[in-house]
Amino acid sequence: MHFITGGSFNGKRKWALNFYQLTIQSEALQLLSFYEKTTAMENIAPLEKPVFMLEGLEYFIQQQLITMGIEKTICYFRQLFKELISWEKQKEKNQVIVIGSDITKGIVPIDKKDREWRDAVGWIYQEAAQRSTRVDVIWYGVNDLLKKWEEGV
Repeated sequence: MHFITGGSFNGKRKWALNFYQLTIQSEALQLLSFYEKTTAMENIAPLEKPVFMLEGLEYFIQQQLITMGIEKTICYFRQLFKELISWEKQKEKNQVIVIGSDITKGIVPIDKKDREWRDAVGWIYQEAAQRSTRVDVIWYGVNDLLKKWEEGV
């Protein structure tokens, strides 16, 4: 799994598409964007294309918090990442790309629900980074490689 984070509107999707030499219209790409407010996780089953890109992880987390609460949401994403990684390992060409904007910096929100969202995003991003074989931060369209794990190393 490849986890990509960084600021909002900093070119994360564009960088990922360029890195994997894909376009939005690519036959190989299945894109699920939570930046579209009507998106639901049920939209990904089954995964039929070799590259699955989930973007807007922070909004997906927010969506789950509303219905599940913080503890169940964290457990949900732990399980989701396990399932995505398991799918990725089924075929050599399978690739999971998870993209989420960093909302954890700056002023702590006053509203309790916004603080819970911010906290959940931080905890779930830690989980994503830990489970990923590659982690990049994108600022202004430029990547900063934080983690790259290679087999046999």
